[in-house]
Amino acid sequence: MTQRLDDALAIARQAAELRLKRVWSHRKKVASPLEVESALRELRGAPAPEPLREWARRLGLSALETEVFATLAALRTERGLAMQVGELLGTYGRTTPTVSILALMLEPTWGTLELHEALRGHGRLRLLGLIDLLDLGAPLDERRLSVSDWALRAFAGLSRELPELLRPLGFWMAEPELPLPQIDEGLRSTVSAHLAAGADPCTVVFEGERGAGRKQLGRVMAGRPLLVADLTLLSGDEAVFGAVVETTLGFALAHGALPWFELGDGRDAHGAPVVRDVTEEGAARPSEASSRPSWRERRLLADRLEAYGAPAAASVGPHDAWRWGTSRHPSLRVVTPESDLPVQERAWDESSDRLGVALEPAVMARRFPLTVRGIRRVSERVEARHRAGLGASVESLLGEAREGLRKDTGMLARPVVTDLGWDDLVLPDDLRTQIDEVITSARHRETVLGRYGMRRWGKGGFHILLAGEPGTGKTTLATLMGKALDRETLQVNLDQVFSRYVGETEKHLVRVFALAERSQSLLLLDEADALLAQRTDVKQANDRFGNLAVNVVLQLMEQYDIISVATTNRESGLDEASTRRFSYRFTIPPPDVEQRARLFRKMLPEGVTIDADLDWDWLAEKVEVTGGLIRNIMMRMAALAAANGDVLTTELAAAAVNREMMQLGRLPIRLED
Repeated sequence: MTQRLDDALAIARQAAELRLKRVWSHRKKVASPLEVESALRELRGAPAPEPLREWARRLGLSALETEVFATLAALRTERGLAMQVGELLGTYGRTTPTVSILALMLEPTWGTLELHEALRGHGRLRLLGLIDLLDLGAPLDERRLSVSDWALRAFAGLSRELPELLRPLGFWMAEPELPLPQIDEGLRSTVSAHLAAGADPCTVVFEGERGAGRKQLGRVMAGRPLLVADLTLLSGDEAVFGAVVETTLGFALAHGALPWFELGDGRDAHGAPVVRDVTEEGAARPSEASSRPSWRERRLLADRLEAYGAPAAASVGPHDAWRWGTSRHPSLRVVTPESDLPVQERAWDESSDRLGVALEPAVMARRFPLTVRGIRRVSERVEARHRAGLGASVESLLGEAREGLRKDTGMLARPVVTDLGWDDLVLPDDLRTQIDEVITSARHRETVLGRYGMRRWGKGGFHILLAGEPGTGKTTLATLMGKALDRETLQVNLDQVFSRYVGETEKHLVRVFALAERSQSLLLLDEADALLAQRTDVKQANDRFGNLAVNVVLQLMEQYDIISVATTNRESGLDEASTRRFSYRFTIPPPDVEQRARLFRKMLPEGVTIDADLDWDWLAEKVEVTGGLIRNIMMRMAALAAANGDVLTTELAAAAVNREMMQLGRLPIRLED
C-alpha cells in the first residue's frame, strides 16, 4: 500500500512465509527443515521496525498482540502468503486464516492458550477493533480473523477518513467557531489535565442541553481533535453497538484523538430516566428497546471504557442518572452552563452581520435565550430561505427564533403570536381601562420593585387571572398583553407537561417557569384549572400526585420573577390558595348586543359584496354567542360567499348562523321574525 507499510511489515512477511513452511511440515508430519528454524530464530532476535514499535506503543499492544497484528497484516497485504493460507484451508484461493492456523504459525513462541486469551473481548486487539473475528457462533479455533480495513490504513499512515462503520454517525470535531460557554478556570485546568493525551484513564462526562457547547468546550479543554460517535443513532443491535464503540476507541487512539460518545438525554421513549441497574439506583429498568442507548448498551460502553486505559469523553443531557465511574476507571462530570447574555449577544450580532438584517443583539438575547448552536441554526434556516428566493427579513428571523425557542423547551411550551390588535378586541370600556392599568403596572414593575425598594416586601411573579366563558377572547387578550409589553408569549403545552412518571410533571413545570424567567417571556397558562384544580383529600395515589402538581405550581408562582396570565372557564374550580397568587383577577363577560354587532362588522371578509338589506344589528340581537362563535359563523359566511360569486346575502348569512346553531343544539333563527 505504501513504502511505510512495506518497511514495517518486511520482517513480518519473512516470518509468515517461514512459519507457513513449518505449518506445511506439521501437516505432512515431518520435521521442519533446519534452515527454516534457523531463519526464524534469526528473525525473532532482530528488532522490530520502528513504525511497528511506535504503533504498539500508541495502542498499548503487548508483544503477542503486536505479533498477531503484524502477522495478519502481512497475510492481508501479500497475495502469495494468502494463497498459501488458502491451500492450507483447502480453498486454493486468497482467504483469511483461522485461529488454529494462526496458532500453528506462532508456535512455539506463543502457545494456543495465550493466543486465545489475546483474542478475547477484553484484549486490545478486539477492544480497539483492530481485527475482525468472523464466523460468529463457530468454535474459536475455526473462526477466521483478519486485520480491519481502517487499522491497516491507519498503520500505513494513510488519510484519516472515517471507517465505513462510523460514517453514518461519526465526525471529526474541528476547532470551535462559536463563542464558548463560560466555566470556572480551576475546573477547566483540571478537566484539561484529565483529557490530555497520555493522561491516566478517566471518562469526562459533559452534562447539558443539546446545543449548549459541550463538544466545543471539550475540544478546547482536550487540546486535540475529537472523534465524535453519536450512539443515539444506532438501531438497537447490541453487536453493532459494540463494534461501533470498539472502532471509535481504536480509531481515536490510532490518530491521537479523544473518543467522544453522544448519549442523548438519558431518558427512554416515555421520558423515564435510564438507570444503571436495580440494586444501585433502586428503580426498575425500562424496556431495553425504549431508549437509545439502552441500559444494556450503556453498560457495555462502561465496560469498554474501563478496559480502554486512556481518557475518553461523553455528552449527556441534564437529567442523565447513569453512574459512569468505577474504582479502576474514575469519571468526572462537567455541567456545561447555559449560555449567558454576553455570549448570546455576540452570537446574535454575528447572525445579524451575516444575514444583513438590522436587529438589536441585546434585545434578541433577552427575548430568545437560545444556545449558541441554536442561534446559529436559526440564522442558517433564514439563510436557506434567502437562497430559496424568500428573502431574509426581521420577520423571518423572528419566526425562526420562535421556532427555536419552542424546540428549546422540549415542546413543553410554544410561542404564540397574533396578527390582531387592540382595536380587534371588543371589551367593555371599564374592563379595557383596567387592563391598560395592569399593562402599565407590569411595564414599570422593575422600577417599583427595584428603585422604590418594594422587592424586600415580597418576591415572586406578576400573575393575572382571566376567567370567562369559552370564546370570550381570554387567550387573545393574553397574547396582546405580551405584545404590549414587548415580550414573547409562551403557552404551556399541558399534554407535554403532564407525565405518568413520578416527579416528571414537576420537573417539566420547573423547566417552563425557568425558561419564562430567563427569556422574560409572558407565560400563558391556558385552561389553568388543569394545573390549579382544587386539592382534595388523599384517598388514593392519584390524589396525592395531583395535589403535588398543584403545590409545585403555587410554589413556582412565588419563586420565579415572571409575568404570567392564567385563563379558565371555571374559576370556581381553582384551588383557593391560587387566588392569593394572582395580582389581578378579571372576568371577561360575553358580548352584549352592541358588542356582538361590532364583532360581526369587524370580521367581515375582505373582497365580499354585502347585500344592502343584511342587518347586523338584527343578527346580533337574534344570536347570543361569544366572539369565538362569531368567528366560526363568519368563516361559514365567507365559505358560502365564495361559492356564490363573492356575494353575501341575508339568506346565506342566516344559513351560516343556523348551521352553527345546529351544532350548538340551539333553535335556528327565522328571517321573517
